[in-house]
Amino acid sequence: IFATHPSATESDRLNGQLLLGGVYLDQKRNEAAEPLLEELRNRADSRALVRGYNDLAAAAIRRDDLDRAESLVRRSLDMAGRILPANDLLRAAALNNLAQICRFQQRYMEAEQHYHDAIAIWEVALGPRHPDTARGLLNLAALHHERGREGVAEDLYRRAAAIFHDAYGD
Repeated sequence: IFATHPSATESDRLNGQLLLGGVYLDQKRNEAAEPLLEELRNRADSRALVRGYNDLAAAAIRRDDLDRAESLVRRSLDMAGRILPANDLLRAAALNNLAQICRFQQRYMEAEQHYHDAIAIWEVALGPRHPDTARGLLNLAALHHERGREGVAEDLYRRAAAIFHDAYGD
């Protein structure tokens, strides 16, 4: 409804269309979803679409629908690679989501690389002492903890905690 409001921007309309396609996919109504999503793929010049696919992927992760989440986040990353700068924050968020998916599927080496890539973007774009960088460090620490690499995990947890302390205090 918001996307059809007279004051809605083209980005609002595209996001609405993407979200409606996501709802249809959730309802297993692929025949309704695919034309909407295909039209959007053909118009993949919008930053909103990159964000929308990544947001849909995050929702699928929360529902533990990891195969769907991976498909959506890879669409987001594919679009991001065509239209966004290499150090764009949306790319970092999508890489972090892909890393989470890989971690939850116990594809640890792939997850570790995606976490490192996301953290590198956050460090360049926001700085090494930014809370978003710390969140990436926490995710990487959790991966190392799951792998039994307690020393590495502890160092990353401590680094993240120091960043959070500096940003938010006690």
